[in-house]
Amino acid sequence: MIHELYSTGPYDEVQPEIREVYEDIMETMGIPFVPNFFKAQGHDYELLRGTWDTVQATLYHGELPRVLKELIIYVISEQHSCRYCSDIHGMIACRLDPSLNQDVLLELTMTGHTSRLSEGELLAINLASRAALYKQPPTRKELRVLSEAGYTTHDIEEIFALAELANLLNTIADISEIDLDDEVNYWSNEEEY
Repeated sequence: MIHELYSTGPYDEVQPEIREVYEDIMETMGIPFVPNFFKAQGHDYELLRGTWDTVQATLYHGELPRVLKELIIYVISEQHSCRYCSDIHGMIACRLDPSLNQDVLLELTMTGHTSRLSEGELLAINLASRAALYKQPPTRKELRVLSEAGYTTHDIEEIFALAELANLLNTIADISEIDLDDEVNYWSNEEEY
């Protein structure tokens, strides 16, 4: 469900340029539906296009592994209590990496650690989380640890771009009062994540 202020109507009734963005979203995400998150912006082409371009550039492009990107957004969303974003990004992370499940995600959220991730991945998640929540820069030691773990300057910039993206996604999802998509509920229950 989407707050009535943001409702866009049935897919086949939206403007052609909006439908074009919706098609790009479904194709890029590899899903047969438009998530409620994007439908909530379907009343305004420029807003929808700008948000999708930002999501696409940050989440679907770059050098960091996609599962790490999803985990960064998941953890930040959990810390912001953004249920829509944490549910979706946690589910996607678990689908991308079958060694992850709800117990691992809970451990990661509660303690900031899990044996399933490397020291570099944990530090990347922690740094993104601190940047998103407290605007804290990394220490020299943390930068050295990331560098020793193989992270480049570009990777570190990407980590902070993910912090910014998570804040954007969480804000939009919360103010739009978006409920988890029925299709996502079905997809996540297809097999436990």
